[in-house]
Amino acid sequence: MVGGYKVSVRMRLGNQNNPFLERQNKSETKLPKSQFIIFAEGVETEKLYFESLSRSERKKENIIIKYLGRWKENSGRSHQLSVVNDVIEYVDTVKAEKKLNPKRLKDLFNKLVENLKIEELPVISNQLRKLTEEFPSLFNSTESIQSQLYSYLTISEFDSEYDKIFIILDRDRHSFTEEQYREVLKNSEDNHLTLGITNPCFEFFLLLHFENVSDLDLNILKENKNDGRKTYAESQLNHYLLQNTGKSFKKNKYDTDYFINNFEIALEQSKLFEIQNEELRDHLGTSVINIVREMIE
Repeated sequence: MVGGYKVSVRMRLGNQNNPFLERQNKSETKLPKSQFIIFAEGVETEKLYFESLSRSERKKENIIIKYLGRWKENSGRSHQLSVVNDVIEYVDTVKAEKKLNPKRLKDLFNKLVENLKIEELPVISNQLRKLTEEFPSLFNSTESIQSQLYSYLTISEFDSEYDKIFIILDRDRHSFTEEQYREVLKNSEDNHLTLGITNPCFEFFLLLHFENVSDLDLNILKENKNDGRKTYAESQLNHYLLQNTGKSFKKNKYDTDYFINNFEIALEQSKLFEIQNEELRDHLGTSVINIVREMIE
């Protein structure tokens, strides 16, 4: 298995458009939509935010946001350098594979997520078995095959002229050494990946969507200690959300629309903190704000 990533997406299309047709609007007068592909270190909070943004009316019309989350069996490999290197390895492996026919894989994907007839099951099952046997670095039998196909097809269509790959990371001092930080910046730049780093964590990016966040104890926020249940950033985020919306914050369930609709507050508040990756090694702030600014109207 290469990369340890899979897409996180609704696999039942129903009456929705085929996700691979949305991009196919190339003509002499109209540019294709750009794919903004998101990989993230986190398993839940980032996933909810970017999946919600991908469906939001605030998303720019000329982009498609696709979130590809980490496979659970690799999610424990969390130092941030391994996350970046996993993405690089996965993308390189997909782009180097010449034996697979994307059109056939799209047909297979569409059958799996739409209207697969029972008489087609033996043929489909045989096709999937061959995929996992012939291409074990890209497909395996233990994870969702729809997810793996979607992930492969998404990356195989990556066009550096129009598309971008983003990686969302936390500046966690406990798992992210100075040497690893420098290597992450270099490897990302060498491979044309855009990093969204938050010091100390993604929850701080969310905190910026509330006014007067700078009134918090910034030293305690930067340390972001865990009291056994929540980190300091999570507890403050829960407090602000309850105060402003009456809803609580959980990493796997929160009001993403509130944050998307209040992005301008975050943009203004971010001016009080660092937003460049080189500075985020030592200072409070987030460069995720730069990425989301590219995505929102």
